[in-house]
Amino acid sequence: MKHILFDYLRRWGWFYVVGFIVAIGLNIPASFFPPFGIFTPYFLAPMLGPVFVLGFDLMRGSAGVTVALPVSARNVGVGYWIVGVCVPPVLLSLALILAGILVWPFNPPVTPGWEQFVLTFVISLLTNGFIFFVLTILRTGPQEGLWNNVVAGLAGALWGVSAFSGMGIKLLLDSRKGDIVTMAGLVCVALVFTILGFLRCDEVVRLRARTRFAHRGVVQKSPGTAAATARAESRITGFPYLFLESIKFSLGMALVLVLFGALFRVNSIFIHYTLLICALLPSLRYLPGLRQLRALPISLDGLAFALFLLPLVNFSVCLGVILLAEAIAAPGTLNVTPAALLLTGAIASLGNALTVRFGPKSLPFTFGIGIVVLFWLQVEFFTNLPVAGYWALSGALRIAAYGILRLSLRSSRIYRLPAAAHGV
Repeated sequence: MKHILFDYLRRWGWFYVVGFIVAIGLNIPASFFPPFGIFTPYFLAPMLGPVFVLGFDLMRGSAGVTVALPVSARNVGVGYWIVGVCVPPVLLSLALILAGILVWPFNPPVTPGWEQFVLTFVISLLTNGFIFFVLTILRTGPQEGLWNNVVAGLAGALWGVSAFSGMGIKLLLDSRKGDIVTMAGLVCVALVFTILGFLRCDEVVRLRARTRFAHRGVVQKSPGTAAATARAESRITGFPYLFLESIKFSLGMALVLVLFGALFRVNSIFIHYTLLICALLPSLRYLPGLRQLRALPISLDGLAFALFLLPLVNFSVCLGVILLAEAIAAPGTLNVTPAALLLTGAIASLGNALTVRFGPKSLPFTFGIGIVVLFWLQVEFFTNLPVAGYWALSGALRIAAYGILRLSLRSSRIYRLPAAAHGV
């Protein structure tokens, strides 16, 4: 197990270093400017743990091939649990301590103390523990039966929206400040799910194994059952299946985020964040297979256009869910303009293109840049920008996104097809 653990840390060490530096960069301004407090010290915990780091590694299939190694699935799962649940709290706590040491000589208004240090460690640990539990029930690939599809959809939605659960936890703490009973109950529930995630950590490997583990007996399917299963699995294939799976993922995330927004009465910037998340995160489902997509009998322009449309379709699905919820619950309260929505969709398109260009590992940075841009769009200069300016900027970003997609599929070494072998 230790060799797998050390290999994991070696491959993702650069990301932990970047996350450590970013955490310090967020903690220092928060000591002097209270608005930066939304980026809490535990804001990066899911991204450094089970959402991006562990989630992407699992999507690559590395867990599935470990069944061929002379090590049990339990030991491999424990290694993943340590990396996804335990490492980020330690890293972010150390970053908070270092930031407190750096700002201490300047007497900032908000000085990080031991209480905030303990809070950061506990929240990071329990948040990552809950997300890891979600990964133990998140199945990949097409599922048979309505119940399996519902469970997979809800698990995927919970995993997706947990990317920015730090903001949600801060809103919850601010709204329930002083409510000890509620806070203690939530801590107990999170602790239970964290323990269950540890007990079920081997399921992370079993659900993604290339060769399925044998159970007590091998069940032989009858020819009629096998034929029915084959017909069900071949009903939707190709690009329709790609769009359908992304839409299901985006729809589940949108429903969870809309429910959260209704409970805490969030502002318009939360809507833009929701649209950005639901447009970009489903791209994780096709990014690892872009090399195979390049081998399909479809032109480069056609593939680029399909990948250009995919985040826009997810964006539209999420926007439709938000508009429907707003029309049912509180008509006329949606405080966003069409021009701002158009610009948010353009930012999502550009973020998707940059992720394709630089690979799936760049998705956290794409998210970070998108959030910063959306945050700065709330300043007075952009709020006073005429509608024509929004349209022009949105059009320029969409053109740039399509150009980057086309250039990436043509020239990037990540998706370049191997040269054909020449027979003698």
